[in-house]
Amino acid sequence: MTSLPRHLTEFPYANTPFPFHVSMNQLAFGYPAHRHGFFEFSLVIKGFGTELINGSRHLMKPGTFTFVMPYQVHKIETAPRETLQL
Repeated sequence: MTSLPRHLTEFPYANTPFPFHVSMNQLAFGYPAHRHGFFEFSLVIKGFGTELINGSRHLMKPGTFTFVMPYQVHKIETAPRETLQL
C-alpha cells in the first residue's frame, strides 16, 4: 500500500514580514516522511542517523549540514539507541 507523506504547512513566524525560525530539536525516533513549502537547514550537533531525501540516503553525524529545498520529500531515521540533536 502506498502512503502519502505529510505536508507541513505551518511553522513559527510563517506569517510575518521575515518568516525565519531557528530551533534546537532532539529526535529519539526519527521523523516520518514529509514535505513543506519552505527551505530547511539542519546541523547535526550530536548523534547518528540517516536522512532520506527524494529516495537518496545520506549519513547524519556530528558536523553534517543538510539543506532541503521546498517540496522535497524527506525523512530522518535515527541509529539504534541514538538521539539526533539538530
